[in-house]
Amino acid sequence: MFMPSAVAAASVKPLTVVVTPSSVAGSSNFPPVVTNPATATPDGGTTPYTYAWTKVTGTAPSQADSPSAATTTFSSTQLPGLINEIWKCTVTDAAGFTAEDEVDVTFNRT
Repeated sequence: MFMPSAVAAASVKPLTVVVTPSSVAGSSNFPPVVTNPATATPDGGTTPYTYAWTKVTGTAPSQADSPSAATTTFSSTQLPGLINEIWKCTVTDAAGFTAEDEVDVTFNRT
């Protein structure tokens, strides 16, 4: 028996995501310190995709400036010093499948 929906579902490539670059940094004498952008590029799954940037490690007062977009910068109002954090982007496809990748974030306020 021919089942077109089963054939179509079987041909969907599993969802993956890669964040580039793998490390971003920002430096400033005055707050906020803003990094260069990081971009999450999904592959496979079913479009459309949604994006969620969340902090994995770090205690600095920081944020993803576009937390639900494919591309974001990060900013911090930290006290002077060097701060390293890890952020992840979780991509969810239209079928509810998710994939994650991380980026190292460095803030340097002099």
